[in-house]
Amino acid sequence: MIQRNNYYINRKLSSLMNPYSSLWSYMPPIEHSSSQVIPIDIRIDDNNVIVHAELPGMMPSDLSVEIDKDILRIESTVDKPTDEHHNDYIVRERRVRSAKRAIKLPHTVDPESTTSTYKNGILEINLPKLDRAQSTRITVGS
Repeated sequence: MIQRNNYYINRKLSSLMNPYSSLWSYMPPIEHSSSQVIPIDIRIDDNNVIVHAELPGMMPSDLSVEIDKDILRIESTVDKPTDEHHNDYIVRERRVRSAKRAIKLPHTVDPESTTSTYKNGILEINLPKLDRAQSTRITVGS
């Protein structure tokens, strides 16, 4: 009997303490207000590592791709859109968007021969693999 009453009291207190809980269901997730993680697909064929990154609504000038050793970094930033009706908004969530992703590459790649294209919201990065034969062996002296 005591446990059942405690359960009932806790439920009632929770509903009284949080009267605006339904309001939060309409709010965007916190990730939307700052940096987001870029969703990616990685596939490997005989000669290449191919990365597809989903970045809708971007322009190629908004994107940055960088290779540092075995790490591929993808970043995007979109500044506030210019709009003549800036005082007419009730809700405005599309101001500054940024997204970042760092990926440890599964193979050694040739950064000089890497190519990328951006079409229909998908960034494709084609990273040619380096042969293991091109690695350098270092002899250890005494």
